[in-house]
Amino acid sequence: METNKTELLQEILKEFSTIFAPNDPNSEQQKKVFNTSEKVLRKLGEFHGLQQITQNKLDQFDNLINLLGAKMDQLNEIYKVIDNLTLFVEHVKKIVLKVEGRVNETKKANSRINKIFGRSKKKASQTEKKSKKKERKRIGYRTNDLLAKYDLKIRKSEEEEEEEEEKNENKKKEEKKEKVEEEKKEKEDKENNELKGKKEKKEEKKEKVEQEKKEKEVKEKEQNEEEKEKKEEKEKKEEKQKVEEEKKEKEIEEKENKEEK
Repeated sequence: METNKTELLQEILKEFSTIFAPNDPNSEQQKKVFNTSEKVLRKLGEFHGLQQITQNKLDQFDNLINLLGAKMDQLNEIYKVIDNLTLFVEHVKKIVLKVEGRVNETKKANSRINKIFGRSKKKASQTEKKSKKKERKRIGYRTNDLLAKYDLKIRKSEEEEEEEEEKNENKKKEEKKEKVEEEKKEKEDKENNELKGKKEKKEEKKEKVEQEKKEKEVKEKEQNEEEKEKKEEKEKKEEKQKVEEEKKEKEIEEKENKEEK
């Protein structure tokens, strides 16, 4: 296509040069026209090369956009996981705040008890430490339970996904197997039909040969009977002729005998 355009441009430039430049090919004006034509043609070639490079860059850019789209999908999945973890952390924070509130209430109660019963500061400190330790243990147990439940939920979700993938895989295998069986059956049916067709053609050919054979036998039989009838008729005719000749000879002989007497 580009070659045709270039050739067309050359023709136009040639016509242009013949109109506006002298016919003398050695003239300065004619040389300038041809030099200008060559420059234009070179610029067109460079422009065509730039078009090709630009198209390649656009293709690369499209590929980068597609790759970026795939990465964005992966990033969205990561954001979903982060959101779930954030909700879980918020839930744990609420539990921790409740525990801290209970610890503060315990502190206040211990303070009132110390004031009422005059317990020593050391005893109150020990009680507070024990209370904190006990509460920390309880918080730890509760947190471990929550983490265990969350981990169980995640594992259960993963197992369900694996089961779903396995079901889909098995379904694909079954569909592929059914397709193979169907293609095999179609192939067998086609081969059977071809064999059946060949067999039917063979039978038809055999029947045709038998029919032709019978017709030939009937024809030969009719010809033989006809020849036989002709032969018998000929023999009868010859016999009759012979009798007639003998009769004539006998009459002639009798006549001659009579004449002799």
